[in-house]
Amino acid sequence: MKLRKVREGKVELLVPDVDIPEHGRRVAFYNPAMEIDRNISVAAVAIFRETYSKLFGEEPVVFDALTATGVRAIRYAKEAGVRLCVACDVNENAARLAAENARLNDVEVEVLNSDARKVMLERNFDVIDLDPFGTPANFLPFAARSLKRFSLLCVTATDTATLFGKYPDASMRRYFLRSASVEFAKELGLRILLSFVIRECARYNKAFIPKLCYAHRHYVRCIGLVERRKEKADSLIECFSPLYVSSKEWRTEPFGDSCFVGTLFLGPTKDAEFCERVEKFMLTHGLKGSELVERIKEELDIPFYYDLTSIAKQLKIHQPRVERVLTELRRRGYGASRSAIQSTGIKTNARLETVEKVVKELARF
Repeated sequence: MKLRKVREGKVELLVPDVDIPEHGRRVAFYNPAMEIDRNISVAAVAIFRETYSKLFGEEPVVFDALTATGVRAIRYAKEAGVRLCVACDVNENAARLAAENARLNDVEVEVLNSDARKVMLERNFDVIDLDPFGTPANFLPFAARSLKRFSLLCVTATDTATLFGKYPDASMRRYFLRSASVEFAKELGLRILLSFVIRECARYNKAFIPKLCYAHRHYVRCIGLVERRKEKADSLIECFSPLYVSSKEWRTEPFGDSCFVGTLFLGPTKDAEFCERVEKFMLTHGLKGSELVERIKEELDIPFYYDLTSIAKQLKIHQPRVERVLTELRRRGYGASRSAIQSTGIKTNARLETVEKVVKELARF
C-alpha cells in the first residue's frame, strides 16, 4: 500500500495515497474534508478531560472506536492532552497503520485490531467517539452500554441521503423515525439522529445531554455529556413530541397534506456555554472551524428553520437579504437568528404566514 504524509492540527500522518472514491475495505480510510469536525472534537474532548480531571482527580479513558488511520486518537493524545487512549479498527491494515502513526507522533495509544462492538461489551470508557462510514446505528447500543456514569459521547452519521429524506424507509429501519424531503430536511435529519442517541442511552438509565449537535457538509454530528441519572433521562424523554411535516411547515398534530415523522426530540441541540468554550479553544490553538461553532452558538435554539430562498421562489419575488428579514422580525417582537445549517435559512418563533408577509414587504424595496 503506497502511503503519503499529511499534516492535520499538530500531527503528521501516513495515509493511503489514493483518491477517496477508490478506498476499499482493505485500505485505511482518511477523509481530509472531516478536518473541521475533528478540530471541534479535539476541543470538546480537551474541555471534557479538564472537567473530568477536576471532578475525579484522574484521567478519562478515551475510545476511538473506528480509528482507520488513527487520526482522532492521535490528535486527542497530542492536542487534547489525553493520556489513556484506545484506538480500534476491525481492518488489520488500518490497525497496523494507526499504530505506526502513533509511533510517528511519539504518543501512547493502545491500538486494537478488533470489532469495536466486542471491545465495548468487554470494557467501559469515559469518552467514546463513533465515526463510521455510513450509519452509527449498529454501534450506538454498545456505546451507550459501555459509557461510565459521567462521560462524553461523540457520534457521526454520514448516511445523509437516508437522514435528509431521500430514503425515508431506510430511515425508519435504522432510526425508527421517517425522514422527509422538506425544506428543513437537514435539521430534521439532525434531530432524527439525536433522538436515536437519546433513546439508546435512556435504555441504560443514562441521559445524553446535547452539548454541540450540528449538520455540516456531508455529515451529522452529535456531541453530548452522558450521565447515569434516571431523572435526567426522563426529563429529556419529556422533550419528545409527535411531529408532522409538510414541505415548508411542521406541527405536533396532523395538518393539511402533512406526513408523520414519528415521536421526535424537539428540545435544545446545544449548550451555548459549552460552544463558547469550544470556540475559544479553537481560536487559541489556531484550529479551523471556529466560525461554524460561533454560528451554532448564536443560533436560536428552537426546532427547524425557514429557507428564504425557497420562500421567495415560491412567491415569485426577489429574495431580500437575510439580515433585513431578521431585523424586521425582531422589530415586530419575534425571536430570530440565522440558521447554522442553511446559509439562507432563518430560525424564528414567528409562523410561516408572518415570515412570508415580511419577505413580501421587504421584496418591494
